[in-house]
Amino acid sequence: MNRNSFYAYISRPLSLGFFALFFCQSVYANNLKELEIKSWTVELDRLHGVEEEVIQHITKNNRYDSLGYSILSHINLRRYTSNPNNIEQIKQAYQHAIHANILDKKYDYGKAALANVLYLQTSFDGAFTTLTQKSTQKKTWRSEFTLLRISQDKIDPQSLIQSTEDLLGKYNAPRSIIYPYVITQLSEKLDPEATNELLKKWQTKYPHITLDHGYALFSMDKGFYENSDRLFKKTRAKDPQNFDYALNHAVLLYKFLKKHKEAEEIMISISRLETNEHRKNILAFNYGLLCLEQNDDSGAQRKFKQLYTQTNMDRSFVQSIYNRYQSKNKLEQFATMMFDYSKEVRGYGWVYGFLGEIHLQDLKQPTKALQSLHNAVAIEPKNWKYHSNLGLALYQTQKVQGALDSFSTATNLNPNDSISHYNKACMLSILNRNEDAITSLKEAFEIDDSLVVSASKDTDLKNVHQDGLFLKLIEQYKVAH
Repeated sequence: MNRNSFYAYISRPLSLGFFALFFCQSVYANNLKELEIKSWTVELDRLHGVEEEVIQHITKNNRYDSLGYSILSHINLRRYTSNPNNIEQIKQAYQHAIHANILDKKYDYGKAALANVLYLQTSFDGAFTTLTQKSTQKKTWRSEFTLLRISQDKIDPQSLIQSTEDLLGKYNAPRSIIYPYVITQLSEKLDPEATNELLKKWQTKYPHITLDHGYALFSMDKGFYENSDRLFKKTRAKDPQNFDYALNHAVLLYKFLKKHKEAEEIMISISRLETNEHRKNILAFNYGLLCLEQNDDSGAQRKFKQLYTQTNMDRSFVQSIYNRYQSKNKLEQFATMMFDYSKEVRGYGWVYGFLGEIHLQDLKQPTKALQSLHNAVAIEPKNWKYHSNLGLALYQTQKVQGALDSFSTATNLNPNDSISHYNKACMLSILNRNEDAITSLKEAFEIDDSLVVSASKDTDLKNVHQDGLFLKLIEQYKVAH
């Protein structure tokens, strides 16, 4: 497994399918255990404030408090998993974990923190040994939960359920920490009906608003829409000002239950209260999608424009908007919006690359694709995919030499892309450079020998079809294939 996913559910909102689940705490933490919960549940951009509170608590109350250092370790790990290139964060996490382990021989705070760091450093054995070796330290939910998580690829559903019930009952673990992870795992390991029954049972046995919200999202993801609606109403009644509960309920209403008016009323109500820029952008994004559902194209354009004029849109936002326009057969409108966006955020190669790809592949407009793709390769000259797409656009506008140059650049940047080698061969054949074309075809076949079938029929290769070297190459790979 990719170890960055080990912390994924706490370094970004939990996602069940399309939907975002945020677990945020707004109550001021007056002790370390409350701060510990916040270190797991707040959004990433609020971690700094939690960190400051922990440091202040340690400084004022107890410089030798191992729990405080284990929380600091956890905060640094969350930052590291959101940006694995920031090696300094995992170094700091390790130092805090070692400090916590040295300070306290009574509890397992430091041991659990150290195991988390070791596992993310790709040492399962080291983490497992740290957690399971004999010790006089009192075991808490922290080491048990860490053991469960590092064993997630090996554990069967029944063991997961038993471990969860031990954590919730025997160890009295914070439910706002445990439930997000467990619901995600159950949705992957159990069939939907069994998970549904289990979560219903836990609502009685181990109730918590986090469970209700996670259960609502699970139900939405698995198609239990009426149950999801009931659960969202329940969570919103308990916490009527919670942005995340309200927004996810609105998503259910407009996307699946087609209750557009109710969804819009919820969005309007939360927009009046929200001041956080990131959340306001998420709201604008969803409001735009709601407008698309209502076939209010101008309203959608206004909301998406509001989004991209206030911030550099996340690629996931753009991809989701693209998917929705595509499903509505309105990609011309999306391309117009992306063109406007490209003028707002000059210097972002991926915006031009994405726009060029839409014109080239979706809308079959190679002439329009050219300018965007030229801009993309100018900004990111080492992106082989942009060069490859530019080659296709040049070929489709009868600029064969330019296409050859682009495909050649693409193969130099990524020698393992069989399609660029193949397309380069086609351009060489059109230019009557048959020997070079056959050499490029051989390179393509070495990567993907299934291309032999298309090569025998491709009219762009007609100039080499009767060449003895080509026939020999085809026969060689046909036998191998």
